[in-house]
Amino acid sequence: MNFTITAAVISLLIVSYYISSVCYIIELDYTSLEKLKALDYIAAVNALVYAQNGGNVEDFLRRELDANFTVLELVVRRDLKRIKLQVCHGGLEVNVTVELGLELLEKVTEQSPTGVATVYIVKVWSDRPVTLKGGEIVKAGQGYVVLRTKTGRICDSRGLWVEVP
Repeated sequence: MNFTITAAVISLLIVSYYISSVCYIIELDYTSLEKLKALDYIAAVNALVYAQNGGNVEDFLRRELDANFTVLELVVRRDLKRIKLQVCHGGLEVNVTVELGLELLEKVTEQSPTGVATVYIVKVWSDRPVTLKGGEIVKAGQGYVVLRTKTGRICDSRGLWVEVP
């Protein structure tokens, strides 16, 4: 009987030791590729909005991105806003392009009760589908919209704007 009690006590001591011992957990800092692309896209959009308002893109991206990046192309004109970035997250490279452009198709002068009004027929395109403000849709196509506008300035839902040069 003493042997059985001794064996049970030793077994309980061994089990309690394993239960109370510290488990080592290795935590990996993993971010999915989709999330990295989305975060880089958001940073690129915000950098382009910052640039159209007169700011320095690289200074902005240094604050926003926690990775090495290269600005491959930056165009900030009245009729075209475009940025192409290459962001390096360790061993993974993500290429991001943000674009909003406008092409003047026709300039029409109309007579209205208040006087002469200028109406612009413009083609607007973007890298992604966005909501546009500043005109009436005349025609929509694959990746572009033809608008009729009186101001000549079109804004999108991301904060970017383009206007007739």
